[in-house]
Amino acid sequence: MENILQLKVGSIYYIEWEDHWACSGWYFNGSVKEDLEPSVIKSIGWVVGESEAIVRIAGTIAESGGVNQTMNIIKKCIINAYELKGIE
Repeated sequence: MENILQLKVGSIYYIEWEDHWACSGWYFNGSVKEDLEPSVIKSIGWVVGESEAIVRIAGTIAESGGVNQTMNIIKKCIINAYELKGIE
């Protein structure tokens, strides 16, 4: 199934997305069946790359073109994406 979400490279976005999570501790008394919902994460960043499946955002960009604090988000996990206007 093709993902039609298209974000503009160079623009800044507020993105809400569902994340996987893990626990390295023990579960007891049936508690392993609790909390079976994905974590909803909120991220803001400049779109610096995109494919059909992934959007890459950066939290920091330099005037020289360098980027830092990059994160890949799987597009199928994105709940909402809002372009933030007026930010250069």
